[in-house]
Amino acid sequence: MIKNSTGEINIENLHAVEINMNSATGSIMAQKIVSSKFNAECSIGNIDTKNIIVDSFTAISSTGNVSLNSVSSDSVKVKCSTGNVVFTDLDGKDIDFKTSTGKIKGNINRHITEYQITSKTSTGKNNLTGINFNGQYTLSAETSTGNIEILFAK
Repeated sequence: MIKNSTGEINIENLHAVEINMNSATGSIMAQKIVSSKFNAECSIGNIDTKNIIVDSFTAISSTGNVSLNSVSSDSVKVKCSTGNVVFTDLDGKDIDFKTSTGKIKGNINRHITEYQITSKTSTGKNNLTGINFNGQYTLSAETSTGNIEILFAK
């Protein structure tokens, strides 16, 4: 467990069975990671990830954005109280995005028909409204206040 109360956590080029990071006040940055489990939790600060290959990916932020760039995982779970969830080149099978106040935006490198989709926003636009497939994987995207804009591979 990598833990701090104030300051940034920055890890790079790491191969491990399990990676756990916790920051009270300060951002978490992780890149070039290969692991079975990846867990990042931040009370105040952003979580930025790039080039991650894991079986299970979890990122939780109370106040701050979570960004995923080139993340590959069987299970992806991202939860924000106040902050955006933004992702590019995501290769995930079972995906769960939740934020109370913030947008959910990005692209998934799989075809839309591979997913059973659940999406909901109370205040905002949602490009997944009314889309329903019986795919083998799940995608859940929920925000109270914010837009949902998720694109898929053609």
